[in-house]
Amino acid sequence: MFNTKNATIMPKFNTTKTQQLSQHFSLREMTKTSQKDFLAENIILANQYIFELSALCNYALEPARAVIGRPLIITSAYRSPKLNAALGGAENSQHLKGQAADFIVKDLSAKEVWQKLKSSPFLRYGQLLYEGGWVHISLGAPWRPLAKCQQAFEVL
Repeated sequence: MFNTKNATIMPKFNTTKTQQLSQHFSLREMTKTSQKDFLAENIILANQYIFELSALCNYALEPARAVIGRPLIITSAYRSPKLNAALGGAENSQHLKGQAADFIVKDLSAKEVWQKLKSSPFLRYGQLLYEGGWVHISLGAPWRPLAKCQQAFEVL
């Protein structure tokens, strides 16, 4: 659909089928939440961030999956403002713009995954965080200032 207000082409949002954003990641995965009260709103509001979610999948998650050599299990990606607040997320979280995801990998500790990703010379990201039970990855430039890219921290 063409939006004359900001002259961008908006992809059509399909709530009935699983829309693939990359080879291994779908829109459904990027909008799921265990907080059922926020699920419908999360799916609807994610529509405005399809481009960012697609970039997240193709430029951060797919390369991370390739480095690890196993599927990534997404635990959180896009978050509506209400969901983010309910989860205690940062007010400026890249999750709010579809630019970040949290994930785990079956049979590997989150710390092992984080260390392997952090040591990869090929992976580009904004932040790569070890948050105890999961790993957080976000898009780097141009979605994040270049000076704040390739930041890898333990947040416990």
